[in-house]
Amino acid sequence: MAVQDLTAPRGEVFAFFSDPANLEALTPPWLRFEVLTPRPLPRGEGALFDYRIKVRGLPIKWLQALGGGRRRGRQTNKFDAVCC
Repeated sequence: MAVQDLTAPRGEVFAFFSDPANLEALTPPWLRFEVLTPRPLPRGEGALFDYRIKVRGLPIKWLQALGGGRRRGRQTNKFDAVCC
């Protein structure tokens, strides 16, 4: 499990991480990650996103659906306030 400390109000941090468009800013540049879904991006359960990255020069595209049901490799993000 990785931990990242951020010096920003929890609301701002949550707003940044809840916007799928920010995945481009969070992904290492050498992967050339792109969100292919037209803006404005959909939100909420059932929203679909098209992505593309390049691994060793080979483009990889995939479709992701948000929410609903069980799935393997589920990622969980937790935002805790830290004092001083």
